[in-house]
Amino acid sequence: MSTDCYAEVKAGLEQEFGDALVSISPGHRGVICEVQGQRFADVAKAMCGKHGAVMLSLHATDDRASHGTFTLHCILSLEGQDQFMTLTSKVRDSFPSLSPSIYYANWYEREIQDMFGIKPLGHPDPRPLVLYDRWPEGNHPLRKDFDLRTDVPRTPSAYEFKTIEGDGVFEVPVGPVHAGVIEPGHFRFSIAGEPILNLEIRLGYVHRGVEKSLEGASSATALRMVERISGDNGVAHALAYCQTIEFGSEVPVRARYA
Repeated sequence: MSTDCYAEVKAGLEQEFGDALVSISPGHRGVICEVQGQRFADVAKAMCGKHGAVMLSLHATDDRASHGTFTLHCILSLEGQDQFMTLTSKVRDSFPSLSPSIYYANWYEREIQDMFGIKPLGHPDPRPLVLYDRWPEGNHPLRKDFDLRTDVPRTPSAYEFKTIEGDGVFEVPVGPVHAGVIEPGHFRFSIAGEPILNLEIRLGYVHRGVEKSLEGASSATALRMVERISGDNGVAHALAYCQTIEFGSEVPVRARYA
């Protein structure tokens, strides 16, 4: 982002969200804004609604050792520009959910709740997304104090599927084991003839802690794990990981196209 463009964007953000912003700084092809925790959803909603930005990712990091908090990171693509905006916010155990106003934040927030134990307050469907039925409460794999070698005890529990009732309504379960090479997933259809009234999806059956295993791994070791996360996405995952590792570095032309 050029200096003039950054100055213009910074001034516009300060004018519209001044009381909600903690800091604004330039980033690679964009701008980074730290937002007060209670205003995080408001700023993201305004950017995606009024300004037409598109959410590309929403994730969390455990920064309690350095800041005493977790950090949310929301990456937005700015409309009509080859630029990005990253909204960050320091939070403790909860944050206002973005999902009621930005629907595609839904699964991101559920995963954050599973992996970090940070609750998205006001989420329309806060059921587990990744962790399976017998995973005990209080064990969150991506917290830094969670040991990958932990033998997590299993506790009886049952996943609550939403049910649709009425004359002529049938529930059709499909999976989680499928014919062919696709990976497991459970799909529960509520149908009334041809129309599908509701679809419940459960994934994560082959979740095996790869992301946690990457902590502290060398780039070469991590690459071998990343390209094996999913057989039909091996190239895509490996390329994305390499681009992440090389982000901000000057990569030789020969390395880019070898």
